[in-house]
Amino acid sequence: MVGTIVKPNVGLSEEEFRLVVRDLAMASIDLIKDDELMTDPAYLPLERRVAVATEEIRAAEQVTGHATMYAFNITGDLAGLRKRHDTVVEAGGRCVMLNIPVMGMPALALLRSFAEVPIHGHRAGLAASMRSKALGMDYRVWQQMARLAGADHLHASGLGSKFYELDAEVAANIRSLLEPLGQTVTPLPVLSSGQNVTTPGPTFEATGTTDLMMLAGGGVAAHPDGPGAGVKSLRQAWEAAVDGIPLLTAATRRADTGDAALLHAVQTFGKGA
Repeated sequence: MVGTIVKPNVGLSEEEFRLVVRDLAMASIDLIKDDELMTDPAYLPLERRVAVATEEIRAAEQVTGHATMYAFNITGDLAGLRKRHDTVVEAGGRCVMLNIPVMGMPALALLRSFAEVPIHGHRAGLAASMRSKALGMDYRVWQQMARLAGADHLHASGLGSKFYELDAEVAANIRSLLEPLGQTVTPLPVLSSGQNVTTPGPTFEATGTTDLMMLAGGGVAAHPDGPGAGVKSLRQAWEAAVDGIPLLTAATRRADTGDAALLHAVQTFGKGA
């Protein structure tokens, strides 16, 4: 699946936010999420964000026939967690997001006890307790606790990302999410940071699975032909990866038939692909 993040996380007015969501939903994207730093600012409070996003997504679905999920960030004070969840659900929202390291595993377990929609589990801040080999906690341990506490989606970074983890570590993180864990439901691995059409190939080669979601910010929004072409090109890159076709070969073949979305993405993001 393909998703993206609404950026920037500060400064968007309600109307600017509306136009961003409209473009993405009309592109038949699978998931849109709040930035992990976007909670409940006065200039675009959660209640209005929920109302606007659900309205635009429903309108787009009447045109595209494709269902889009929006993950609303309800991280905040513990006392208001239920209220923020209910704000999303009562407006017809389909997903809530929690910054797990910020609020803690008990907050995630509490949310799970009453959540009526999937929980998108973000790992923002986890590096502070992961990076030290002497004092830290390996991601593969942390994700087990997050799964037991009830997360449905879990961030695992991404291959070729801008963060400190090596690609081999990220691949191991992804595989760990797909390993059975008692009676828990297998979570959806979520990949982010620096993702674009050049990363599906290495990701599939390293993990051997398409049971994941790739979040691409610039990889969607910065496509020269618009976000619709960005979403399309990512899906085409994944098709090429699964079929074992080199990215540039797949892009050229599609361009020869009049579909240049992938080729333009390779030209924009490729650098030798």
